[in-house]
Amino acid sequence: MSGKLKAAEVSAMLASQMEALARELLPGGKKTGAEWMAGSVAGEPGTKLAVHLEGSKNPLVLGLSV
Repeated sequence: MSGKLKAAEVSAMLASQMEALARELLPGGKKTGAEWMAGSVAGEPGTKLAVHLEGSKNPLVLGLSV
């Protein structure tokens, strides 16, 4: 074994910690249902950016408006 992680393993690890990661990277955001909503990638409050936290779309990131 080479000790390297496969992409699917990294994806699974990130998916299991997605809310904590979103909270850290987008501190002004808030959880709304299965999404973390923020104003932008700078992390301010708002609803222009959504990070899907759960399910098969995890961790889909959507820019909702300009």
